[in-house]
Amino acid sequence: MDDNALSLIQSWINASQKKVQIVPRIGFENKCETILGISEHSSLGTLTNHTGGLSVSNGIIRHYGGDNRYGLSIREVNELSDMKPARVEGILIVADDVYGGLFGINASTAIGKPGAVLYLPPDTYVWENLEIGHTAFLHWSINGDTDLFYKKYSSLDLPESIPFYKTVSFNPPLWSADLSNTRFAASQIDTKKSHAIRFGILRQLP
Repeated sequence: MDDNALSLIQSWINASQKKVQIVPRIGFENKCETILGISEHSSLGTLTNHTGGLSVSNGIIRHYGGDNRYGLSIREVNELSDMKPARVEGILIVADDVYGGLFGINASTAIGKPGAVLYLPPDTYVWENLEIGHTAFLHWSINGDTDLFYKKYSSLDLPESIPFYKTVSFNPPLWSADLSNTRFAASQIDTKKSHAIRFGILRQLP
């Protein structure tokens, strides 16, 4: 029996009908056991210890892993301290999308069961409970119908190529206007800046 989920995740990547890119991990410090208190038996632990992240669904969804050259590891995105996320209270951010949406694992909020994956859509500041765990979420993002999930945003014009470290910024912001009858201007901004904006607004909400 494998000690990690590497073979399983690789089989999902091999079967994917959409482009998947593995972000290289740098360094050997900050393993999942010490920063998250989990083992490589989990999909999250495997991603953390063996990759710097995954870009899946033709680059639409980006999973965070171990330390990478972009400074977008799960440790850095969450500003982990004593295995607890500091950026969003009670939620461990594990992935994002090019629209500015965020995916997180519920650690201690009342939104859903502990371990459930939550989604913060780019056009709202209300978390949605996807009612699946991280492994199921990872598998869906690689092999599932992500086009249906993002159908609401299909009319938005995206740049042809969006790097792992960039996120699309819309003017006006998606959460401030009606998606069906508004013309949005799109540009690419640093993902860290996109995170800072979203986390900052979340902290101001009751």
